[in-house]
Order: sequence, then C-alpha cells, then structure tokens
Amino acid sequence: MSKQKKKKKKNIAFPLCLAVCLLAVDFFACGLFFELTSRSESRQFYSSLATRTVQRSSAIDFASLKSSCPNAIAWIYSSGTPINYPIVQGKDNRYYLSHRADNTSNENGAVFLNQKNSPDFTDDNSVVFAHHLATGNMFTSLEKYRSQSYYKAHPTMKLITPSATYKVELIAGYVLSGSSPMFPIRFATNVEQKDFLDHARKNSIFNSKVLAAPQDRLITLCTCTYDYKNARLAIVGKLIKQ
Repeated sequence: MSKQKKKKKKNIAFPLCLAVCLLAVDFFACGLFFELTSRSESRQFYSSLATRTVQRSSAIDFASLKSSCPNAIAWIYSSGTPINYPIVQGKDNRYYLSHRADNTSNENGAVFLNQKNSPDFTDDNSVVFAHHLATGNMFTSLEKYRSQSYYKAHPTMKLITPSATYKVELIAGYVLSGSSPMFPIRFATNVEQKDFLDHARKNSIFNSKVLAAPQDRLITLCTCTYDYKNARLAIVGKLIKQ
C-alpha cells in the first residue's frame, strides 16, 4: 500500500473516531442531565406535596393527597429525617419503582406497600418498599441505623392512615439478599412470628429493647443496600395505635 493511500485512510479514520467519541460524550451528558432532572423533579414534588398535605405531624389531609395521588393509602413520617412521604399501593410491586406517587414516570419512584398487603395495615406484617438514592431521599436514611446513636435519636416513626395514627417502635434492622423469600405478611402461628423477629434481632444493625407480643402488628421497611450484590436492608417495627 502506498504512503498516499495510508495517509488517506488515516485522514478518514481520525474524524470518524472523533465523531464517535463526541457522540458518546453527548449521550453521556444527555443521560446525566435527565438523571439529575429526574432527581430534582422528584425532590421538589415530594417536598411540595408534604407542604400541601401535612397539617400537623399527626394530621394528613387525605382528600388533598388523593386528589393528586389516587393510590395513596397512608403517610410515613420520621422526625428529623428525610422520611416524610405518602405510601401508595399498586397492582404490582414493579410499578412504583419507576413512578412517583402521582403516577408520573420517574426513576426515583415512590414509597409503596407490598401489593399483597391489606391497604389498612391490618396484616401481621405490612411490607413497605422504597429506593436507596444518592440524593439521600426516599429510604436512603435507613442506612444510618447502622449507628446506635442514630437509632437512639430516632427510635420511632409515625404511620398515618385515613382511619388511624400509629407510632412505629423500631425493633431491629438487618441485611438480607434480594433473592431471599419474600417477607411474611401473615404468620400461621405465634412461633412463626417469633422466629421472624428472632432472626431480625440476631442479625440487627442496632440494639433495641422493644419487644413484640403475638397480637402486635409489624411493619417492615425495605430498601437496597450495597453490602454485596443484590443486598437489601430491612427495618422492622411494631405498630402502636395512638
């Protein structure tokens, strides 16, 4: 091959490579822009929703909430933390992984109750999911319960439904695999409940003196964690009607 032909190929290849690189950078920048926009929109939406909906720490305007979030069934609140969100429930557990509480498509998702749970939180164990986000929103702050001092500062949460208000006393928090069997919703026997709680306490990331009686209803908050691939963090508490 002559030097002239080699030079001609190089002259063609360089602009082509440059164009491909610029296109890749453009796609990355575009993807990053939409990701940041999605996060910002999600944060602004939930902040505005809380302002309009929360009348006091123990009072929620459910009529107003349902006007924008028709599948809202409750509100969860943890004083001094970012957790201050509506809880929604869909027909399947995948939907609210990529939709806000008002059903707008958004990768930050919503806080949602397991599709198989009763929407009035009367099951033996109500399971609530939300994302772990780099922004610190949704259920990201549950990671902080790895610190005993954080648990001592935030040992309870509040769950508000249209018919009742509950204090959530936290019992334990533990890491499990995302491929583990689904959390139990109903316990066939008192022994099943005891085994579930014993496992949670044995592997807990904090120490709690809160006990649960067989008749107590539980709530499990679940989010992703990064201890290993496909890991989950579960925080278990009991509901005390106020």
